[in-house]
Amino acid sequence: MNKDSELEKIGKRIGKIDLALMALLKRRSALTKRVAEYKIRSGQKFVRLNVEKQRIDAVRKWAKEHGMDPNFAQQILYSVINESCKQQLVELQKNLSLE
Repeated sequence: MNKDSELEKIGKRIGKIDLALMALLKRRSALTKRVAEYKIRSGQKFVRLNVEKQRIDAVRKWAKEHGMDPNFAQQILYSVINESCKQQLVELQKNLSLE
């Protein structure tokens, strides 16, 4: 097998993983919407720094245990959390406009 075809195979595998990541993020996004709806109904705060800290700590620990850069893992999760916060704010705005 030549090097180019090996590289193509690896590239295809990476592409599949990329799409799997997107599918997981889409599922997470759907759950985020449900969380926002619950928080709106129950009057809870949208930003819960203690929960975010727990998630970041857990991801950093997992990364260390699995040979991954914890700073990279933290950066990724911060991006995901930021997007979740934006989605929750959109849901809150929708709810406020219905009142």
